[in-house]
Formats: sequence, C-alpha cells, structure tokens
Amino acid sequence: MNEEELYKFWKKYIDRNLYRVISSDYLSDIFKNGLNPKKNPYKKLIPDIKKLFKLVLKLERKGFIHEQDWGFKKATGKYLVMVSSEDITSPFIDFTPNYKETYYYKKHKGGALVQTIKRITDDILNRTPKLSTTELLLVIKLHKWSEKKSKFSNKILFIKGSSIHF
Repeated sequence: MNEEELYKFWKKYIDRNLYRVISSDYLSDIFKNGLNPKKNPYKKLIPDIKKLFKLVLKLERKGFIHEQDWGFKKATGKYLVMVSSEDITSPFIDFTPNYKETYYYKKHKGGALVQTIKRITDDILNRTPKLSTTELLLVIKLHKWSEKKSKFSNKILFIKGSSIHF
C-alpha cells in the first residue's frame, strides 16, 4: 500500500466511533479509572467459571445437551465453552465500529458472559441432570451470581478510533 492508499484506509476505518457495550455495574469505575484490559471484573470467579464449563462438556458427553440461541447461530456446549473461555482469558477489550452490532449485546443484561452463565445454570437447575454435591453447589453459586449481575442494564460507550488511548 502506498502512502495515499494507507491514508484513505485510515480515514475510512480508524477515524470513526468505536463502540463497547458495558454493564452499568461497572460504569462508575470506568468513568473514574477508564477502561483497563488488565482489570478483569470476573477474575475471582474465573476458576469457578472454568469448572462450570468443564461440567457443561462432561454433561454433553453424557447426552445432556445445553443449547443457546446466539442470534447468528445455535451454540451448544463445546462451541459455547470455547468462545466464552476465550472471552474470559482475553487480555484485550473488544470494540466494534458498527453501532448496529451493539443492539444484540445490549439486550444481555449484565453482559454476555453473565447471560451465558445464567442460561447454563438455569438449564441445569430446571432439567436436573445427575450431579455430585460439589457440582450442584457450584451451579447454585454461579446461578445466584448471574441472577444478581443480570439485574444491571447495559450501556453503550464509544470512543474515537483515532484517540491517543489506542
């Protein structure tokens, strides 16, 4: 790409609004401290979330298929766990340049991960597969957490792609 083409590319894609859907639970901290990819609000729960994901895969192998409609596809255990595991371990904050893409995520009160966990735990508690006491306690713990977090609405933040903060 020559200099002129590079500038046109930058002008088209970089100098525009980039959007991020955020749970209102975290807004005051974000306004005070900014967005920080090193500050993961799920950090303390990641070990339990990973245990839940292992349980989903174990149950799937035994014939208990958990399915979620993600709008663009029906996600079952293995795919759901893969995508959500990447989300909780990603060192990045993702943005979209397409405002319409925020509509889908804005509907997920508390955030996409919270809703994923809520749906998994709801399904397990409603369909009652055979679980150990430890597994059941884990499901109940994460269900209570997801219920609490899903009471928060989502807000859309935007930042210019040309911002010095990128």
